[in-house]
Order: sequence, then C-alpha cells, then structure tokens
Amino acid sequence: MKTLVVTLATLLIAAGIGNAQTNLPFDVYVYGGMSVPENPGFFSTEYNEGFHFGAGVSRNLLPHVDGRFQVAYHRMTSGFGIADGGTIQLATFGLNARGYIPTGFMQTTLFAWAGGGIASLSQDDFQMILTEEEVFFIATDRLVIGSQTKGYFEAGVGVEYDAMPQVKIFAQGGFLQMLASRAGSVYDNDLRILTISAGVKLF
Repeated sequence: MKTLVVTLATLLIAAGIGNAQTNLPFDVYVYGGMSVPENPGFFSTEYNEGFHFGAGVSRNLLPHVDGRFQVAYHRMTSGFGIADGGTIQLATFGLNARGYIPTGFMQTTLFAWAGGGIASLSQDDFQMILTEEEVFFIATDRLVIGSQTKGYFEAGVGVEYDAMPQVKIFAQGGFLQMLASRAGSVYDNDLRILTISAGVKLF
C-alpha cells in the first residue's frame, strides 16, 4: 500500500512537471478580492463590503480572444441596526469572453471581459434583537430576499503581468448584476455588486 501511494505521488508530480513544461490548450486561474453592494439603494447602504473568491479555466478561441468558464463565491453581511443576521451568499457558475491587447510596456496586457450564467443566492435569517416582535417584523419583512437561483451578467476590465514563464498575475475591476427581485420588498430591482480582484493565472 505504501509503495502504491509513493508511486502515485511520483507519477502525479512528474505529470505536473511535464505539463508545466508544455503549452497546455487551456489556462487555470484563481482570484479573490472585495465585493461592494451597489444596487438597489437599500442594499448598498445597509450591507457592508464583503469578499469573494473564484477559479476557472480559459482557452484561446481567436487571436486576442479567450473563452472562460468560472465559478465564484461572494459573501456580504448586513449592517442593519435593529437586527442581526441577513448575510447574503452568492455562488455563480458562468461563461464569459475576454478580449486582450498586449501593451508592449513591462510585459503587461490590458483586457476586458463580459459574460453571464447562473447565480444561486441565499440569505441567512434575521435574528430579532428588539423586545417588540411586531416592530421587528414591520422593519425586516421588506429586507428579506430569500433563496433564489436566477441568471446573472458581469463585465469588467483589468491588467495582466507576465511574472515568469507560464505564470501571470492580474488585477481587475468589474460588476455583477443578478436578476434578483422580490415584489413588495426593497429588492424590486436587480441586485448589483461591484468587484475588485487580484489573482494568478498558470500555464
């Protein structure tokens, strides 16, 4: 058993080294950063900035155009004064296209992307911290968006730097908009989040 484990580990390491020394048909990237509530107005004023992280694979489709599949997770907490809870978590699964232009300056590349997919949103229950239950429900019922799975659209721009062979680092900013309405609540409009990220791309 020990010999089998050592053998498999050796093969995996050798395969990884071999792959790193060849031009793979795709790139792998990971990133993370800040998520900023932006729309609707109550969402932007009563929710704190949160965080996100994600990963994906990309493949060159045309000169200066990549196609990408990525997954991401966002989390933002409520700053609403009369109730605890209400944390919003958002998982996205999507495809997008990225166009890029090498600048010729210090091995940097400018890029822009746009795409969309499916977003799964969940919101934690609010916890009452007032003594009057009626006051709590009047104040918070309109704040509940609940769990939803709907479409989303995102776009953004960024810059990429060739740090070393087969390793690139990048910074980007963008927005994500989810069709996340709840009639009669403060979420009648689409949910929009601004994002600021940094990441690394391999191969």
